[in-house]
Amino acid sequence: MLAETARKGERKTLDNEVKVSVIIPVYNAQRYLNECFDSIQGQTLREIEIICVDDGSTDDSYKTLLRRQENDNRIKVLKQENAGPGIARNTGFHVAKGEYVIFWDADDFFNPKALEEMYQKVKDDQADICVCGGYTYYEDEGKSYPSSAYLNKTKIPEEIPFNIKTNSDHICDFTSVTVWNKLFRREFIKEIGLEFLPLHTSEDVNYVINAVCRAESITIVDRKLITYRAFHQGSLSYDMAKKAGDLVYSFAVTAEELIRDNIFPERSFANRALSAVLTSLVRIGTNIGEYKVVYQMLQEDGLEKMHILRKPEGYYFDPMRDRCVEQLYSLTAEEFALFYLHEQTVHLRVQSGKNRELQQEKKQLRDKLQKELERKKELQKEIEALQKKNKQLKESWEYKIGRLITFIPKKIKLLWDKHISY
Repeated sequence: MLAETARKGERKTLDNEVKVSVIIPVYNAQRYLNECFDSIQGQTLREIEIICVDDGSTDDSYKTLLRRQENDNRIKVLKQENAGPGIARNTGFHVAKGEYVIFWDADDFFNPKALEEMYQKVKDDQADICVCGGYTYYEDEGKSYPSSAYLNKTKIPEEIPFNIKTNSDHICDFTSVTVWNKLFRREFIKEIGLEFLPLHTSEDVNYVINAVCRAESITIVDRKLITYRAFHQGSLSYDMAKKAGDLVYSFAVTAEELIRDNIFPERSFANRALSAVLTSLVRIGTNIGEYKVVYQMLQEDGLEKMHILRKPEGYYFDPMRDRCVEQLYSLTAEEFALFYLHEQTVHLRVQSGKNRELQQEKKQLRDKLQKELERKKELQKEIEALQKKNKQLKESWEYKIGRLITFIPKKIKLLWDKHISY
């Protein structure tokens, strides 16, 4: 049952002044809430509302949200029985007042200028969606790494903003299907009637792909403004077979909707879906029982529902992906695991070779640059020596006498020329 918590005082920010509504589903995230909210409340864009939807947490997340709300009148806390992040986001969207909305997660953290930069860009370009880059943070290492998966500029046309008509080959895979690095115009979402599916995982697949395929205008901020916390302790406990089922269902429903409305970017969609499948299989590879269940699900009808079909060579953007599709239909679960391990090993060797070549090229450039710098130093020394010699020459008696000797004839000539002119 949804219930908005009471709060003392009135909102100082009027609804029509809210530029961005930040919607955050919260489920047992107490451990990360302070870091997350520090980065949200510290945003340089101040005209925001922060809508928190506690999704039936069993820890002290709700209490933490209430304490935050007491000190910031921009925060609105809602509570519902556990229904999953998709439903929680829908709940938040229904009460949002902002011109734009963004869906952030309670365990991530954000550049303080993230909202300001994305809002300014989406307004400047009059776009429906703005996408930014991001980092992936691995908690066990305590390190963040940049990733092109969130915003791949090689899959974006030169002319920005763009849409499905100007980027049909990559409209589904120029960015990830994660929702948190995207700012949406709220009226655009309402116009297309988009809501998150009632799933516990992969709920943003349908939302993101539908949005980017239907948007009239998409713009980007080529900066890594979001940090996604990957594979942390306390993440949603949900077995991998059910996760894979959610993945297949989400892609299948999305394809049906786009085909129905005659806007299905088949090739881009298939490449995105295949990438998701391979990532899913790798993540559960250590659990052979779960892996077999998922693999069987894909072979039975999952691949076809996701429109990952046997196609002519070159249909998938990577030759290795072409081979993967054929083998997914042909090999057993164990055979495919060995095949994919071999492919990845070969890929790593190729990459390693390319890296060695690149390092060699860098070394050659460094050596060339070093030689040029050394030559520059030698020339500078020669110039300084000549300047010193020139100075000494000018200060010598010989130079001064020479100047005097040449001065007298020049003066006589000047006077003579003046006399003649009269």
